[in-house]
This record gives sequence, structure tokens and C-alpha cells, in this order.
Amino acid sequence: KREARSRSTRFVFDERTEESQPCHVSRLVAVPVEEDLAAAEELWQDLRRGRTVHRRQWRNRTKDSSVIECEWFYTAMLDDAGRIVAVASMIHDLTEQKSLERQLLQSQKLEAVGTLAGGIAHDFNNLLWPILAYSETLREKTDDDSDRAMLADINLAAERAASLVEQILFMSRRRIDADDPVLFEE
Repeated sequence: KREARSRSTRFVFDERTEESQPCHVSRLVAVPVEEDLAAAEELWQDLRRGRTVHRRQWRNRTKDSSVIECEWFYTAMLDDAGRIVAVASMIHDLTEQKSLERQLLQSQKLEAVGTLAGGIAHDFNNLLWPILAYSETLREKTDDDSDRAMLADINLAAERAASLVEQILFMSRRRIDADDPVLFEE
């Protein structure tokens, strides 16, 4: 259950040769969470049972105690009797790749939300235009001051809603050009 650290392992973990000591694999698992320790023990049990090649991703702790994400490749070295005499391992630091993957996923989520918001805003905008047009038309046709005031309030509220829709569409990069003509049938 002990291994001597190779030059590449020392490089990934930022250790000098004189500081590198053989250690138990569980010391390399970054956060002492049960699932990581259990998986490390499972790896060694698999190696003992004769499954000789493994590929695992672990969270590891560097010399300065920062956590990095690594992919490890393990191969059991067997003697003539089939017993494990050593384990060769290779490590690949995935920290930057994992960070970029998380950023890409977050960007894709934001893009999906923007697309959804843009679609909803576009549909809502289509509902607002008849309200704006008909309230204005009715306001011009009525002589009752009380009705005109209510229709003006309806028109003002619809204009505010249309302004909000325009902001949402702008943020979702689907902007309706204000100069585009809109035709209404009477």
C-alpha cells in the first residue's frame, strides 16, 4: 500500500526530491471524505484480486494544501507467482481542464436561460402589440373622459411592459428593431 513518488508526481505536487517520501495512497486523496477513501481502498482490493490496470480521477492535495483534480493510471507489477510487488502509476493534472469544463457548462446554462427568456419575451411582445394598438384606437374614438383616462392607463402600462420586453430581448441578444414597420388590420 505504499508507493515511491515519481519525478512527474513530484512535479504535479510541487515537491523537491529530498521531500518526497513513500506514502499510502489515501494520503494522496485530497479531502478525507468517506467516498474517496473507500474508492482508494477499493482500488487496492481490485489490485490484490488481480485486476491490474486502473484509471481513476481523484481530488488530490498539493504540498501547499491546495486541492487539484488528477487522473491517475495504475498498473500492478506482478512477480512470477502473480503477487503484486509494486504498483506503477502515472498522473495527469486535470485541474485546469475541469475548471474550463465547469465554465463551459455554466456558459451553456446561461445561454439556455437567455434563449428561453428571449422566446418568452418575444411571445409576450406579440401579446402586447394588440393591447397597445387597440387601447390607442379606442382612446381616439371615445368621447368619455373617464374611459379615455382608463385607456391611457392601459396604454401606458403596455408601453412599460413593451420596454421591459425590449430589455429582456436585448439581454438575450434577440432584439426587435424599433424602426421595423408593424402593420395592424382594423
